[in-house]
Amino acid sequence: MAFPNRYSATLLFVLLFGLLKRAPISIAVAGDPLLPAFEKWMNDYGRVYGSVTEKLQRFQVFKDNFQFIESMKSQPGLTYTVGLNKFADLTNKEFLQRYANYKTGSVSKVSTPFMYANLTSVPTSIDWRTLGAVTPIKDQGNCGKLKMTVNSIGVFVIFTMNYQSAV
Repeated sequence: MAFPNRYSATLLFVLLFGLLKRAPISIAVAGDPLLPAFEKWMNDYGRVYGSVTEKLQRFQVFKDNFQFIESMKSQPGLTYTVGLNKFADLTNKEFLQRYANYKTGSVSKVSTPFMYANLTSVPTSIDWRTLGAVTPIKDQGNCGKLKMTVNSIGVFVIFTMNYQSAV
């Protein structure tokens, strides 16, 4: 086979090498029943990966999370729901590192427990939703501390107001 110039031969080699290099990976994943769900999820959340290898790694994490979600759905008596969301391609550790300011081994212990002064009667349970101290779930992005502080202040204010009116 004759090529008009050496660039055409190089281009053909790169194309064939690229196709052959990716073929076994594509064939191995093509039969996976979760692949269409992963492709739809990628489209829904605008995910694009930098390489085939990264896509395969994220697909494996997606499958693990999908299986966890399915196993949780079959458990009776849960007071919460689970499902696919924009975090479905993250491992638990990745999620905590990005969104919960997670640091391995950074747990500190409190030397003395906190106690309210002159507190004699404590209810057995409190539904903070009925008191307006809990807001609906929001996507806090990378800045979860601020909203947690605001919610904690709301709980403190309601508790303090109720405590003062009881005294």
